[in-house]
Amino acid sequence: MSEWSMEELTDWDNKICAIGEGLTLDWYPIEYEICNYKEMIGHMAYTGLPTHYRHWSFGKSFDRIQTEYNLGMSGLPYEMIINSNPSISYLMTENPMSTHILTMAHCVGHSDFFKNNRMFKETGADTVISRFKSAGKRVKKYMEDPIRRQRSLARSTAWTKENPERSREIKANWNRYNLYGLTPERYNQMLEDQQYRCLSCNREESLVVDHNHDTGEVRGLICNKCNITVGFIEGDRHNDALALFKQGEQQVFGLDLLLAVGLGCLL
Repeated sequence: MSEWSMEELTDWDNKICAIGEGLTLDWYPIEYEICNYKEMIGHMAYTGLPTHYRHWSFGKSFDRIQTEYNLGMSGLPYEMIINSNPSISYLMTENPMSTHILTMAHCVGHSDFFKNNRMFKETGADTVISRFKSAGKRVKKYMEDPIRRQRSLARSTAWTKENPERSREIKANWNRYNLYGLTPERYNQMLEDQQYRCLSCNREESLVVDHNHDTGEVRGLICNKCNITVGFIEGDRHNDALALFKQGEQQVFGLDLLLAVGLGCLL
């Protein structure tokens, strides 16, 4: 074990938090767990999750990582952190104090990103650990009773056939959340704000999500025709074309739409 104490860790944690606050960072409280190198290998084998179902592949992964580490073929991570509230991070006892300081500072930055990034901030950090446990228990039950899994799949298939519209709605909600970070509530609010009309041509059509391919920012909901056409435009020129679409009250489609896109490419 390197020469450091829990008091030193606590002192440096307080200093790092003070610096983070001075930089206006906003992160979840972080709980640090101290582990030795074998325990760290175990966390790596379990992909960092604090709870998991049992499977032979995790033992295989543990043996491979330990062998490579002992032979000097690979190192171990300086830090591992879980996107939860509070966040969970692992510190390895064999590391020196200087590494722990860098690790804790790094974790503050990670947690700030988790909490405020568009794709992460709505992942349910308050309940993610309990969901890990629930998923692990569910998989364990399926492994112990394969018939249970078959019955569950049969019920799911039957429900999908009996509720096709609701099934499509659930799938669409999941895709919009997974791809764009849009919750059903936010998506419905966007529909109401646009009066269920395309943001580009103002027609009442089936709408899809329009987003900036560079930043991932969601700009609004547009129809399939506008989405396909405007999709050829990249970067700021896309915004220029959309601005042309929204000028005046006239509906822009067909040749007018292609003309607007062409003008957008020249701006």
